[in-house]
Amino acid sequence: MSSCCSRALAALALAACTLGARAQDSVPAAPAKPTPLFTSDSVFALTIAADIKKYMGTRDSTAPWMPGRLVTGADTIAIGLKPRGHFRRKSSTCGFPPVSVKFDKKGVKGTVFAKQEKLKLVTTCWPGRADYEAYIPREYLLYKVYNLITNFSFLARYVRVTYADTAHADRAPITTNAFFVEDQGDMAARNAGVRIPAKGATRDDFDQETLADLSLFEFMIGNTDLSFAGEHNVRFVRTAQFGIVFPVPYDFDWSGVVDTRYAKPDPSLPIHSVRDRLWMSFCFTPEQLAPAIARFNAQRDAITAIYANTTLLEKKDADAALAYFADFYTIINDPKQLTKAIQRHCAG
Repeated sequence: MSSCCSRALAALALAACTLGARAQDSVPAAPAKPTPLFTSDSVFALTIAADIKKYMGTRDSTAPWMPGRLVTGADTIAIGLKPRGHFRRKSSTCGFPPVSVKFDKKGVKGTVFAKQEKLKLVTTCWPGRADYEAYIPREYLLYKVYNLITNFSFLARYVRVTYADTAHADRAPITTNAFFVEDQGDMAARNAGVRIPAKGATRDDFDQETLADLSLFEFMIGNTDLSFAGEHNVRFVRTAQFGIVFPVPYDFDWSGVVDTRYAKPDPSLPIHSVRDRLWMSFCFTPEQLAPAIARFNAQRDAITAIYANTTLLEKKDADAALAYFADFYTIINDPKQLTKAIQRHCAG
């Protein structure tokens, strides 16, 4: 058996040597720079013009792309729209389904969307309702927090979006909060890597430093809506370190700190509210987590500054998030409390 095959991830569907070699051959020689959209944190306004009534009634993620236009400043870009997601795509959950935006390759040249092909747009579930509008900045800021901990994290860009219905003149425009999430391939390229499928990954497949960071972060924000084995709300990156997988989380609307109305723990979990923290990763000792805990401690002031200085949240929401994080810091800096929390629900 070749060394390529012997080092492949035996527990994954990646184990075929040809697939592993193909992924390895495509690994960038050096980290790529962020694409223009994600080089700034400034909030900007844009308009998406399309048959919005038809879009809101479309819940099939396999439906054809709906034609539209994205307008920002002096730039007008041809786009396609399609609903995405799972739970939030249901009409019983959201009046406005999550958006996938496909860009015209020629149209993005020279604009803030240069180099983009397709992006997730996280938009308000029920536009105009104050509680649902507030969920968007709460979730967005979690991406900024995790960016402080590790480069193996998705970038995000906050926008104010107006949906203008081009097919129904009697329908008023909808203006709401939203943010774009970095393309998975671009995130991997920033880390000199490529995205790979990794359903069924085991602990030994992962880069242990990045795994520790992710595990602490999900515990910090109170998120139980992820699965390594099912590749649910986590993506995987391979770099030149062949045989090592770097896990990268996303989609935090079910976390305790965001605390959406619709978020409820899975019935199989030993918690009654998403506000209750539960360790959703592999088993660690405090000693194994010590380097990661040091990184979180080192960034605590910077995390506090995000919430103290933001104009996106009301002060009461910012204070509530910091109070929720304070409990996390109490736990991780007490080995006895941390051990108890991990052993309550860790995986082998």
